Amino acid sequence: METRAAAERLIGESIISVCAPAFVVSPPDGRLDGPPPYGFFHADRRILSRLVVRVDGEDLGPALDPGERLGTGTARFRAHPVAAPGLVVERVRCADELVETINVRNPGVAPRRAEIGLDLGCDLLDVAQVRSGATGEAEIAATLELGRLVWRGTDATVTASFDPAPPPTGLTWTLDLPPGGSRTLRVALAVEHAAPPPVVRPTDPAPWTRPKLVGGDPRLDDFVRHGLDQLAALTLAPAGHPADAFVGAGSPWYLTLFGRDSLWTARMLLPLGTGVAASTLRALARRQGTVHDPRTEEEPGKILHELRHAESDHGNGLVLPPVYYGAIDTTPLFVCLAVDAWRWGLPPGSLPMDAVRRALAWTRRHTDFLRYARRHDGGLVNQGWKDSPEAVRFADGALARAPIALAEVQAYAYEAATGGAALLRAFADVDADADAEARELEVWAAGLRRRFQEHFRLPDGRVALALDADLRPVDAVASNMGHVLGTGILDPSQEEQVARWLAAPDMCSGWGLRTLADTDAGFDALGYHIGAVWPHDTAIAVWGMARSGQAGPAVRLMDGLLSAASHFAYELPELWSGAARRAGRGPETYPAACRPQAWAAAASVLCLRALLGLEPDVPHGTVTVRPLAGAAPSGLDVDGLSIAGRRVRIGIGRTGRPEVVGLPAGLTVSTAG
Repeated sequence: METRAAAERLIGESIISVCAPAFVVSPPDGRLDGPPPYGFFHADRRILSRLVVRVDGEDLGPALDPGERLGTGTARFRAHPVAAPGLVVERVRCADELVETINVRNPGVAPRRAEIGLDLGCDLLDVAQVRSGATGEAEIAATLELGRLVWRGTDATVTASFDPAPPPTGLTWTLDLPPGGSRTLRVALAVEHAAPPPVVRPTDPAPWTRPKLVGGDPRLDDFVRHGLDQLAALTLAPAGHPADAFVGAGSPWYLTLFGRDSLWTARMLLPLGTGVAASTLRALARRQGTVHDPRTEEEPGKILHELRHAESDHGNGLVLPPVYYGAIDTTPLFVCLAVDAWRWGLPPGSLPMDAVRRALAWTRRHTDFLRYARRHDGGLVNQGWKDSPEAVRFADGALARAPIALAEVQAYAYEAATGGAALLRAFADVDADADAEARELEVWAAGLRRRFQEHFRLPDGRVALALDADLRPVDAVASNMGHVLGTGILDPSQEEQVARWLAAPDMCSGWGLRTLADTDAGFDALGYHIGAVWPHDTAIAVWGMARSGQAGPAVRLMDGLLSAASHFAYELPELWSGAARRAGRGPETYPAACRPQAWAAAASVLCLRALLGLEPDVPHGTVTVRPLAGAAPSGLDVDGLSIAGRRVRIGIGRTGRPEVVGLPAGLTVSTAG
């Protein structure tokens, strides 16, 4: 535990360069000398743990200043060598090419000669082992072959090539440096995995538009621009289907296909096109469950939780198989994304309808609520987005007992069933069973809504976090109820009450929405799901408030999120502390947070959508634009949105009145509240 905690803490101070499926974790001074979590990684393997530079036989020494990011995929570090302080050594580390360039410069007025030695190491540790704090004690022996260094392990072969080529005596170069002159060494890595990784770099550019914002809050423009850069760096594709791009969950721990994260990210990106939604649905449909398997928690019709190249031992008894299905929410979210993409203009024929129907059938098999209890000891105890063991608890701090029914999952299921019914009716002319199936879904959804109203609604207007094994409401004040807004499972007056609870000081830190109220016994400001602020969670609540007409709380919550984004230079981490905002201080970081993180970056686009109040229903010929009152008092113009495959511009005047340009023929704009 201590070694894992130490490795995770270092992530918060690290410089992470990403170009999925590769990434590099560097300490602030750029030194790569073996300990976790640093090194070059590819497809969840650490392919280089050590790259020590020596000048005239001495270690390079401390950096001149902390390293700096040059975009999402590159970092730069500078140092004066201890043995030759008159020289400057600059190291540029690129994740996309798996290359480090070492430039040695002589800024003096006299010629210099320097010996540059390199010391490289490779341990091929799995990323889960690195996270657990495992060291490179089992470093693999290298051989020097034709000027290249080669490590041959059970899982992969890694090759380091050098330019210029090293002398026959080893990895030491003698450089003659004239006054003002410089020489460069280039180290390039290549890896051949023993088994093909399940995810690869996609062949095509990121499948979304890049909108241009003029006017409004400049923080939102920066948030969107930087967020899209980070999402492009996290984009992956399934092996064998390199054109089917999806967004990996986050770096460094989750750079692969995660059902929940990838689905939410694609959903958030819908205003910029339906391309990533369609390809994410296809990627997940190929892995949809077909059998009952307690070890993997696979069930027919179920959508996976995560995909890895091998079994992952995450410590504390959590051992997950390569394809793991322990998630209660991914399947209804799969349907929600399909329905939303259809409403944004994706042709029905482009949807994986067989998989959507299987997902609806899996959802409908739950006759009371969608509940979970892990089916083997190595699986996740909690199987919603708050999946840490302590996440689901009562207001007095007591843990809830499984099987557990989460509030937001019932809302997703209700939205999936009602939306799925509408989608199926689009096929009624060519599919004799579609209409009957749609009617059955509507009946099931009505029953779920009735049960939700009976069991989850609390007398004070809140929605319970969950129901425990005895169907008792888990009464903690939690952010889960923010996901319920706008789904239709509550009446408008009930949504207003929930929005009021979410906007209260015990839930709003000033930097976003706390996962748990600071008045609850179990609250911990740095607790992963029991007090910390998650940006995607905040953005989903903002969107729900916007959908349900709660403009005031939505604007205030979004303002806090934009302030946090500004503090983090628009690269939002996975989460941060839920401590209250104080003058002159930024949000406290969560040491082990991933960054970039897909749904944190995509939260920027969801905030933009919420601000515009943009809800298309292309199949039924309407586009609703209902800007949040007070969110853009000086006006805002957004060009480069995408509806039904057409580039669309939406302007909001000072009066809040929207203007929409570029819609395809046949669509009408609604501004009705």
